[in-house]
Amino acid sequence: MVDSELDLDAAGLPSSPEISGGLSTLQRNALAQFLQRRDFTPHDIAQFEYAQIARLPKVGKKGIEAIRQWLRQHGCDLRRCPDAEQVTAHQRVEQRLDKALRLLKKNGYEVQAPKK
Repeated sequence: MVDSELDLDAAGLPSSPEISGGLSTLQRNALAQFLQRRDFTPHDIAQFEYAQIARLPKVGKKGIEAIRQWLRQHGCDLRRCPDAEQVTAHQRVEQRLDKALRLLKKNGYEVQAPKK
């Protein structure tokens, strides 16, 4: 299929169900920004690990589950997906710290490791 043949929605995103159907605009935009391109398939996303997608800005618990559901509808899933029981408090704390560090860096702060 040639790019000019793609049906685009109002936001300029591909409206093909194979490419982006079933994802909210927020999820599509987060994935498009991560991939640095607007056109992607479930197979493109399935190449990444759960942790990589879970750390994306504006992709929370519900967002990652929606992305995984979309992937499963197309016979895919993220690599190294933890089961709900395996997501520990330690992992949640690390995710929050990653998000806090990104926010600080985004707003011009320099983050350094603690001195020993």
